[in-house]
Parts: sequence; C-alpha cells; structure tokens
Amino acid sequence: MNNRNNRAVNIDGVDIEFHLHAPFFSNPKSKVITERGVVADWLKLRFHGCIHEFKREDVRDPPDVALRDSANKRYGIEVTELVDQECRKNAAKYGKAESIWFSKEEITKRLNEVIAKKSEKKFNGEPFDMKVLLIHSDEASIAYGEGPDHISQFPKIPHSKFGEIWVVLPPALSTSPETGSMDCRIIKISLDS
Repeated sequence: MNNRNNRAVNIDGVDIEFHLHAPFFSNPKSKVITERGVVADWLKLRFHGCIHEFKREDVRDPPDVALRDSANKRYGIEVTELVDQECRKNAAKYGKAESIWFSKEEITKRLNEVIAKKSEKKFNGEPFDMKVLLIHSDEASIAYGEGPDHISQFPKIPHSKFGEIWVVLPPALSTSPETGSMDCRIIKISLDS
C-alpha cells in the first residue's frame, strides 16, 4: 500500500522520515554523472577482490556506459532508477516531493516494469560480451526494512537480454564512517539461462 500520510517509519529500530525526492535522474546536467557514479559503486562491489581495470568507451546511449576491461571484455551497462513517477514529476515542478511507501507487491511490479522496459532497448556499439542492467533506488521502502530481503528473493527473470541484473541500494542504516563501510549495497536478480 502506498502511504503518503505517515511522515516517518521505523525500520530496524531507526526512525526514517520520508525524504524529499532526490531528482538525480531528472536533471540532464547531473544524469551522466549520476549514472557513472552508480556504475562505479557497482564495479567496486561486483569485482571486489579482483584486479580489474576498466576503460570507458564512447558509445551513443543506450547503453548509458560502455566499458572494456583489461582482458578486452566489453560491458554495455544500462542504468535506471526505481522511483515513483508522481514524485519525480512533483520534484521537477515544485523542486521537492514526498516519497511514498512501496509494498512488496508494488516493488515486484515496479521491478518487472523497469526490466521489461529496459529489455526493449537496442544497444548501440554491439557486440558486448556482457549486458548489465543496474537499477538504483534510494526509496526507503525499497532500500531498507524488508525491501532488500524481498529483492534478494525476487523470482528468476526468464529470457532477459541482460547477462546480469543488479539492484543498487544506498549503504545499510547500521553503517557509518566510524563503524563500517559506507559502500552501496548490490543485490543480484537471478536470471533463467
């Protein structure tokens, strides 16, 4: 159930106020920077412990980012955001908007919609050795509480054009610079191969 009335929720003993929508992807000037930041966070966590050097390639969107690693493997990476579109419109119109609370059913529905929409895109610069979809979200109901567990149990995606699909979330609430990693979290969605 989407809930616009409650101003805060308690997740894992921490009160979280609904944040004002951060319009990262709605500002064309910051869109490329944000997409590259999400990719950098994913690369750091995805290839943790492995020696990989990546060089960005100039390829017309889509994909959002094209990389070649030191083994000459090419990655086409599409980045998107899982966000309530009404919040996005209000943020663009008024400069701010309240987040909503996504139920598990709504998270599943929205993930399926995003994956289906991005799967329709034809990548420029083919061929790629690996096509990757990164779905970023900083919505409280997706990033915290039961959201990450629900995403990790997401049903397998059949017949995807992507070799990997990941959800990229902000750091866990229990982390801080003094106590642990401030890295984003990534959750891989299983694919039928």
